[in-house]
Amino acid sequence: MLGQFVNVAGTLTLIDTSGSVSLGDADGVQGNPNLFHQPDGTVVVFSDDEQGRKDLFANTAATVAGPFAGQTLIPPPVSAVGPQESQPFFDGHTLYFRRELTVLATDWNGGTMGDAASWTTPRTILGPGDATETDAGTVPVVGEPSLTLDPSAPKELYFVYARRVADGTLDLDIAMVPAR
Repeated sequence: MLGQFVNVAGTLTLIDTSGSVSLGDADGVQGNPNLFHQPDGTVVVFSDDEQGRKDLFANTAATVAGPFAGQTLIPPPVSAVGPQESQPFFDGHTLYFRRELTVLATDWNGGTMGDAASWTTPRTILGPGDATETDAGTVPVVGEPSLTLDPSAPKELYFVYARRVADGTLDLDIAMVPAR
């Protein structure tokens, strides 16, 4: 068990934190963590700010047990001013993430994660159709990218998408596309 929660008036509260490690979440609004082990053993956790700034962050430690160094903003042009970036997934070379309704990727050159020169300009990997389109079958949103990491398997990108159904509501599903 990772922890124990209690529901009090619709609010979940963690009551057992035995074995948990703090990642230095200063303002309590980070979410969607993605953990990656570097070849030297360093652990990198990427997260996003679901409220407030709505940017992407990295946090590093020598081991999973910590201590973690503290959050570092992944700077522009990755965390752009204005739109929300979220749902990061890092494979050791490329950071995949969602910006509003689109899945983007940026490559890391091995430098300091908080330095803009360490990242390439984000490029679109997957984009939705016209978000205002109301016809059944249209896909107005994509997000939550993750990749297969097994070097012996073909690289595949998994993601969530929303497809509009006949009554106008959205049906969420998971899809996969092979790497090109």
